[in-house]
Amino acid sequence: MPSKHIYFCYANKNEFDSTIAADLKKRFDKRRFRVYYPRQNEDINMTIATGIENAAIVLVFPSQSLQTSKTASKLLNYADQTKTPLLNIKHREDFQGKGWLGTILASATSCSTDFNEILNNLTSLKINTNDLILERNENNQPQEMQRHLFYGGTEKGNVFASFKQAGQEFPMKLQVQLFEY
Repeated sequence: MPSKHIYFCYANKNEFDSTIAADLKKRFDKRRFRVYYPRQNEDINMTIATGIENAAIVLVFPSQSLQTSKTASKLLNYADQTKTPLLNIKHREDFQGKGWLGTILASATSCSTDFNEILNNLTSLKINTNDLILERNENNQPQEMQRHLFYGGTEKGNVFASFKQAGQEFPMKLQVQLFEY
């Protein structure tokens, strides 16, 4: 079973939201907490599969930018459906989520951006923070993007190929037809 992590849900195209989230990520990194970093250009469905399904908690940074994000809607609706705990990080005092965001965050615990307050809330939500500590040789880094989705070759005249998905390699069955001209 994959290790649990903390998932950050914020509007990455909003400079203020990105800065607040990045500062908190650095604080978690410094304390060796496992934080999910999606791959660059990662498909939203893969982000859900690896990010939300393995999250011990989702830290949500609500803003107007997040409110209008289709990706955030899909992510947080899935987190809500799977009963993944949400922690509403109130980094904008003047913002109140409405519609889908307001509904999802209505029952979520809220706190400020204070790191110690967030840690206290993780404990009060019964998140076992020991399970979120990185192993000795483990690092918080974006997952490596595979250079090739498909690859193969020939060996002694046999053709073979495989593909990678979710970090696993799967062989492909090929039918080869030779044509003479």
